[in-house]
Amino acid sequence: MTQPPFDPVAIEVSADSRPRLAEIALRRRNLLHVVPGSSSPDQVHTCLYELALLGYRVEDEDVDALAAADPQSLRDVVAAANEITGQSKAKKTTLHPDFRATVPGLSDDELMLSAVLHYVYGSVDYRWLPPRPPAEVMQREPLQVRTLRPVRTGNGADIASISEALVASSQPYSEVDAADVRTLSPFVPAAVDVPIRENLAFLAAIRAGGHDWTPFLKTPTDVLRLASELSGGSRSLGENTRFRLRRVDRRRVMAALEDVLQRGEWTEHLHDVQRNIERWKRLFRALHPQEYRWAERTNAMRDLVHGNGIDIGPVREHRIEQLVATGDIDALLPLLAENPGDFARRLHALVRHLPQHRNAIVQAFRAIAPQVAPRVLVQMWNFFNSERMQTMPYRVVLPRRAGSGTSFILNTLSLDEDYSDIVAAVEYGLSGRLAGRSFFFDEPFPFASQRLAIPLGLRSASSGTRTAGRGSRIALGDNRYMRFFLHWRNKPERSVDLDLTAYFASEDGKKERHISYTYLRDEETGAFHSGDLTSAPNGAAEYIQLDIEATKAAGYRYLVLLGYAYSGGPFDTVPEAQIGVMTNRTISAGEDFEASEVIARIDLTAKSNYATVAVIDLERRELVWVDWNTKVHANAPINTETTRTETQVLLDNVRGNATMSIATYIRLAGGTLLSEPADPSHTLDPFHTEEVLKLLS
Repeated sequence: MTQPPFDPVAIEVSADSRPRLAEIALRRRNLLHVVPGSSSPDQVHTCLYELALLGYRVEDEDVDALAAADPQSLRDVVAAANEITGQSKAKKTTLHPDFRATVPGLSDDELMLSAVLHYVYGSVDYRWLPPRPPAEVMQREPLQVRTLRPVRTGNGADIASISEALVASSQPYSEVDAADVRTLSPFVPAAVDVPIRENLAFLAAIRAGGHDWTPFLKTPTDVLRLASELSGGSRSLGENTRFRLRRVDRRRVMAALEDVLQRGEWTEHLHDVQRNIERWKRLFRALHPQEYRWAERTNAMRDLVHGNGIDIGPVREHRIEQLVATGDIDALLPLLAENPGDFARRLHALVRHLPQHRNAIVQAFRAIAPQVAPRVLVQMWNFFNSERMQTMPYRVVLPRRAGSGTSFILNTLSLDEDYSDIVAAVEYGLSGRLAGRSFFFDEPFPFASQRLAIPLGLRSASSGTRTAGRGSRIALGDNRYMRFFLHWRNKPERSVDLDLTAYFASEDGKKERHISYTYLRDEETGAFHSGDLTSAPNGAAEYIQLDIEATKAAGYRYLVLLGYAYSGGPFDTVPEAQIGVMTNRTISAGEDFEASEVIARIDLTAKSNYATVAVIDLERRELVWVDWNTKVHANAPINTETTRTETQVLLDNVRGNATMSIATYIRLAGGTLLSEPADPSHTLDPFHTEEVLKLLS
């Protein structure tokens, strides 16, 4: 019987799945996902009004589509917008209820008294807050002008496009990505080869789209990832997994492993297993291969692992180390060329340890550079174009596992070395990847494609409906004022104290200042803090109000947005926490939190107690998105005073790290940038991360 063609528009979506699809479509593509029905003019008007308050403008040609949508769909869309923009988490209490009007006028003694009373009463589990002003005092003038982002209606074909882009993603799935793929599974048209092995293991484990993905597993390690995912462990193999497999899953893993071992070279499989020998011992104990007599090669591998072990001489890594130590370049280079990705990752260390063979090593890498994954080449380009050790002594290293903290390592790039030959080899490897393809940027902000970085991190910024890679620069516009915000809620039985901080630094780093719970107001810049709250059983908020022009006039170039888990952390133990930046034209109009004016926002979910969210470049009026989380071990309280060194290192990296922009990547890869769209298929929104990532596939 012939299988009917895949038609995403005809896929039946359950009522339970519709809210999630609405949220995914709006967050990832600025799409309003609605189902057919009939809504009254009042229901459509209410939907449009509520979306406008949250910063969305429905295109005129799509208003009629909302009238032909089910009323529940409209409510789902508004609920999704509330969640994405952070409005659902924003109605929280501040220490000073009308802080914008009261804090600038309070004396230092009055500020100190209110803080002391709050701390003292908090020590006996009583939450003291200053008296709330009368309702007429709290009444605020509404915003007259809002920043609105255009959105349009979408259908099943748009959802399928999102799912296809996620499946083909060239970076490992974050927790959010994985949850989205689960929801979008019915819209995956067919099993395909996936560039990231961790993602393939996840797709195989959940049988995305109802398809069998195991034929695309290539190595025993791929099967190990699958078994780890099915056991609820780490598919990145960054952590040890206790293998617990149902009988049906044991059979799936056995069949997949037997199929892999039947393909390829037995010796290569032995080397692959040898790299994770202890994990394989645990997995074979959980699999019981002896029960499956048809799995001859798997049982042979089990006998080797549990017998006298696998003794096939030094694994490839050890062999490479021996050849580097002896300087045997003639044997080393062919061995490195067998694995282009590994060669790329070793290149810098090789030219440092074997400087006499530098030219031969670089030329050998250039020959295989076109075989290296684009994502790795972009990382290399960024690395070798960054500042040297003399001006940036330490580098920030991003984690391989989502949610883990960043770390610092010595910068090994030296002013004494010229890396132009390596950069040229990297650019040669990128050339031709997008040959024959044309792109037109549908840019919500001027020159966004020139400022947004190719996303390489494990998490993207959540800034309303916009996403961007780490290192991206987002235009602030001409607003004079800026407000940092932190909202959180803890469980009643566990108090959590989160702190919001703004760190100021001059261009040369010699002048610095901060606004935090230890310094609530600064007369020179006019910046002030809403007040420190130490617990949030019913929700709490902290804000820092900033005057961009006054801060520049005081001699500061950079503002750093910092969040700390003072007590009760790390962040992943807090059920609800968000931090971000909004701009505004005046400090008096609008609510404390206005979703339409949010420039960048993210949920605090990392296993860390110190978050560097963004750096504001006041001279260029740009927000540099960094999303770095650091786990600080300190006997003293976690605050800006005790983490000053780490903050300086992070700021050095913002100033010194090179980040390849989307437009630069397309140019180096041989694509053509159009001044106007010749065809709708050429249009690319640089904020649509999964579409940008397809360029790296």
